[in-house]
Order: sequence, then C-alpha cells, then structure tokens
Amino acid sequence: GGPFKSAMKPTLLIFAALSVALATPVVDQHSLIVDSGSRVAPNLTEVVRLYMNFGAVPGNASDYNCTAWARLWNEDGVRNTPGLPASQGWAKLEYMCDLVRTQFTELFCDSELEIDVTSYNAEKRTAFQWTINGILASTGEQVSVPAITALFMDADGTIQNAWDFLDPSAFSPHLAAADSVNVTEIVRVYMNFGGIPSYPHAANCSQWASLFGETGVRNTPGVPPTRGLDKQTQTCQAVRGQFETMLNFNEFTSAVTSWNNEKRVAFVWDIEGMTVTGNIIQRQAISTLFMWSNGTIQYAWDFLDPKGIEP
Repeated sequence: GGPFKSAMKPTLLIFAALSVALATPVVDQHSLIVDSGSRVAPNLTEVVRLYMNFGAVPGNASDYNCTAWARLWNEDGVRNTPGLPASQGWAKLEYMCDLVRTQFTELFCDSELEIDVTSYNAEKRTAFQWTINGILASTGEQVSVPAITALFMDADGTIQNAWDFLDPSAFSPHLAAADSVNVTEIVRVYMNFGGIPSYPHAANCSQWASLFGETGVRNTPGVPPTRGLDKQTQTCQAVRGQFETMLNFNEFTSAVTSWNNEKRVAFVWDIEGMTVTGNIIQRQAISTLFMWSNGTIQYAWDFLDPKGIEP
C-alpha cells in the first residue's frame, strides 16, 4: 500500500536519512555518497539536467526531446506529478512530456541544490531543488515555479520512480496546491526531533515519533527501515542524543495534494549542531514525507551526507 504500491520494489525501503544510529550498518556509511569504484558511477547531474529540460541539453530554451526524456526511466518507470495520476511506461511518459512541454514556447530550468545517495544495495537516489522558468504558449506570460524532485533509480542511474513537488497552478490553473494539513508544523517537528528551535538543547522524541503513527516508516542509510512508535522513539533518542545542541532551519517547502487526496511534502533544510564530542555539523538536506490525508507520515525519505553523524 501507500504511495509506492504500484511502482516501488521491496528493496526500495532504504534511503539516506539523519537517523544513522539505530542498527548496525551493512556497509560503511561514507559509501552512501562515494561510489565504491567497482563500477562506473552514473552521471546523476546529467540525469537531473535532462530531467529538468525534458531531454534537451540546456542552452536552447525552445528545444526538447521527449523520447530521450522518457528513456531516463526504465521501461516500466513511473513519474508522479501534482494533480495528475501517475504516468508509467515509455509511451505514457513521452505523451506526458509532450503535453507539458508544449505549454511553453521556451523553457529554461536550473537546479540550486542536488544531493545524491547510493543505497546499501547499490541503487541510486537523488533529490534536487530547482526552478522552472518558462514562457507560456497560451498567454506569453513568463512564469517561475520553485520545485523539489526526488528520483529513485537502479544502480545504473535509470529512474524507477520520480516524484515532483511543486505548485502546478502557475501553468495549469485548474490544478490546486495542497491544503488542510498543517505542513509548517509537521516540518518543524520533523526537522527538530520535536524540539523548539529557540531551545537547541531539547528534543521531544514522543512528539516526533507520533508524526508516523503505528505504521509509518522512516528509511535509514544502510539498515532496515524503522516502523512503529517504539522504534521511531528509539531512532530519535539515538540520533538526537549525539548532539549537545541542534538548530535546524527550513529553507524551502513544497506541499502537494495528490490526485487521490494523499498528502506529500518536500523541504530543504539546514542541519546545524554540535555533537557531544565537540564536532560541528553543518550541511544541507532534503526530506520528502508521504502522508495519509490526515497528515500522518506513511514514508519519510531523507537525502543528506551522514558523515560525522555516527552510530
């Protein structure tokens, strides 16, 4: 069940997260960022560039290649974008590419942040913050739409599943952004492990775990996912317990209501803290939360470099 029911394989339940402290890892944590060298690593930056520009190489704002864009996925790959049912398979992906791209006479997209992760089983993950800049064919209006996208890939960098987080109403007014769920509060609690930013010494692990309910899953680099209130509480205590102080700040949030009324949100945030051993931790992260309609988390995926945050 959940948002991955038709497109995610069982092996896709491991992802880069801050909670690297719950179980014994099966690989060195640092291999999550650096490929082992046993194979040629895919050029994920090139995948991101082609994804953003619908198969075209940036430089010609009127150019696109929907066949090349669709082939970024494997044959039964899936794209999930706000307000529309998922597109699965090369033919539907090409159709969707043409449908969306022809809304623009010119399109020029840039990424501001890209975070790549290699899972314990060599599958690739990347999340990126980007801006869609284009000129609408219908009105000649120039639009600029901020977005976050998460790509779940095979070991060779071929996309299995793509999830876009953006407000589609800027170029499709009949499609609405997310509503009803207090996303700001969910993001605040998630980032700060239930703590309050003005009190960097404190956390509230019961509050943090309650974001997931009894069945929500948090995915952790190199180890099995954590599920259930007790496990999530232990995860919070283990990770937050590594820090003497922690001050985490949200930079950008994009909330989405799916076509079937499920909620999801992605956000860029800064991790800043001092560990109990005196090490200073500063880095950016992207998190994606897939939620039930009431805002309870089904799946959480964090993209970040876990170096320095040890079990």
